[in-house]
Amino acid sequence: MAAPCYEKDMAVPEKVILVHGMGRTAASMLLMGRRLKDAGFPNLLFNYFVSMESLDGIAERLEWTVRRKIRRPFALVGHSLGGVLARMKSEALLDAGLQKLVMLGPPNTSPMLAQALKDNPVFKLVAGDAGQKLATPSFHANLPIPEVPTLIFAGSSGPRSVWLPHRGEANDGIVSVEETRLGGAIHRTVPGIHTLLMNDRGVTEEIIRFLREREGRPEDESGQR
Repeated sequence: MAAPCYEKDMAVPEKVILVHGMGRTAASMLLMGRRLKDAGFPNLLFNYFVSMESLDGIAERLEWTVRRKIRRPFALVGHSLGGVLARMKSEALLDAGLQKLVMLGPPNTSPMLAQALKDNPVFKLVAGDAGQKLATPSFHANLPIPEVPTLIFAGSSGPRSVWLPHRGEANDGIVSVEETRLGGAIHRTVPGIHTLLMNDRGVTEEIIRFLREREGRPEDESGQR
């Protein structure tokens, strides 16, 4: 899939929607939300439960929420599965005013950990339909690449061992750095673990700078701090 082209001048988002990851709740995004609000970006928390809803149903509800509650240029910050939901609905979100997208530890290819757990009965119960889709490579291959400036953060402080699913690759404990990559996106590797990326002050500060930037940045970038 070719990387998207962006407009040279993007509007600064007037609001941010925060979408948590699988197995978490909107409360996990509260600290980031407070920091964004203090920086001049009011935000809305989107909540869902993968054990009770299908992934398609959650994505439809995300679109419904955006169209009815955010009537202005906006950005979306998605943690883990939150980024997948944004990709699933990227065309509709763009039509609704999406200006920029931030992904924290997103599984942009099928995670090795999800594939290893796919048939585990506890994983099936807790992760539901979303877990099964994450473990399916063809699902990820068919996800669109959002046509907006996109910033990705990947954690690198997870355990490394040849007997773990990531086989020694840099990871955040859930997703490997390589599994987060997406063509056309700005990519940052940070020393952090999956469940706490949204609480990293440095990550939030870089997100704020990214949201304030008016110029689209279509080139593929890499960075580490």
